[in-house]
Amino acid sequence: GMVFQFPESQLFEETVEKEVLFGPRNYGLDIEEARDKAMTLLGELGFDAEKEMQQSPFLLSGGQIRKIALAAILAMDPDILILDEPTAGLDPRSKAQVMALFKKLQLEEGKTIILVTHDMNDVAEFADEIK
Repeated sequence: GMVFQFPESQLFEETVEKEVLFGPRNYGLDIEEARDKAMTLLGELGFDAEKEMQQSPFLLSGGQIRKIALAAILAMDPDILILDEPTAGLDPRSKAQVMALFKKLQLEEGKTIILVTHDMNDVAEFADEIK
């Protein structure tokens, strides 16, 4: 799964719910299972999912849009994530949430994460290998 540097260019659905459910539903996931997964991911990314599921993703802040794009990709449960500047524009709290989620995905679920960033603090703290 890939999240672009400018994630607004990969969003297209009219609500947050439809955006995050699109991939899992196209992979054949049952609507309730997909919705449960979406709610969990959005919660881990700091959203009040019940409140924000029916909002247009295009009315959210840049940081929220970035996290919606990330949730939409993670909802498909990819083995490999390619993330281009995934913390750009995020406030410190959101950045910490997102980076903690990446570390959890790597350590607990065995995901491969390719992180493209200019933030050398992130590299120093999270990278296992630098190429």
